[in-house]
Order: sequence, then structure tokens, then C-alpha cells
Amino acid sequence: AWCVVLSSEDVVVGLLRSEALALEPDRRVDTAMIPGPGTVRPHLRIPELARLLDHDHLDRVLVTTADGVLIGVVHREDLRAS
Repeated sequence: AWCVVLSSEDVVVGLLRSEALALEPDRRVDTAMIPGPGTVRPHLRIPELARLLDHDHLDRVLVTTADGVLIGVVHREDLRAS
């Protein structure tokens, strides 16, 4: 599991994996997160997104605006329901 780290403007800046919970309690998020995760834009067609997920061996991807503002998360299962 992971958590999306956002700036005060809702721009995606990183991902924080559940393993970070085992780190020292005073550790800052910005030192534990994975910076600059990959994202896709909302105009991407479903077949293209499915190919991207397959190619990168992903089960989910973040959807953002061109400015990096988080819109949502698409899970592989969501594509099968479409």
C-alpha cells in the first residue's frame, strides 16, 4: 500500500510506501518518500492506459493535470469494468 504526498497546491510530489511506517518516528516525509512518481493525463484512452500498465507492470497509476494536480487513481480492475 502507498500514500500520495501532495504539496499545498495538491500537486503530486511523491509516494510514501507502507514500509515507511517502520522508519524512525521523527523522520520527515520528504526523506522517506519516492519523489516524482509517474503519472498519466485524463485524456489518455483506456486501451493506451491498459498497455502502459502492462508495459510497466503496474496495478495502478496516478492521474494528474498537466501541472501535476492530483485528479485520482486508476486501478487495473477499473479498466476491466469499463
